[in-house]
Amino acid sequence: TMGFWDKADNADPLQKTVEATKMGAIAGALGTAYYLSAFESTTTAGSLMRFGAGTAGIAALGAIFSVGTCLSAQVLNEPDNAFNHFVGGCSAGLALGARAHSFSVASMGCVTLGSLGVLAKVGHREGWRFIGPALTQAEVDAQAIAPSPKASH
Repeated sequence: TMGFWDKADNADPLQKTVEATKMGAIAGALGTAYYLSAFESTTTAGSLMRFGAGTAGIAALGAIFSVGTCLSAQVLNEPDNAFNHFVGGCSAGLALGARAHSFSVASMGCVTLGSLGVLAKVGHREGWRFIGPALTQAEVDAQAIAPSPKASH
């Protein structure tokens, strides 16, 4: 399988959406599991319902992010522009606000998730790491030139 970053933003939107949904489901499952461990639920069924709703909700935000990113890349014909990720993040933030029935959640979600999308795109393009030593410029250049082994399948 390919990863989310293996292709341009305007290439294979369905596969990119599936990958983003999977990443969202994993993040949602981890976040919901943490929430359930911190706050007691009265019943097992209630815990399972919260777990499912939390996981599905974050997975949906991942899908919305990916669709917004791919649509922006196709409309603007800019496959490697960080603005595409702002549009995707903003779309997810607006969906979060719509679900909460709150304009303030929508506007803050748009700005926050859009900004995080830009940081993720720029960070990936520039070789930033959250854990471990920073990449050297040669490693960043090699990543930009060499195609991913996964993408060739």
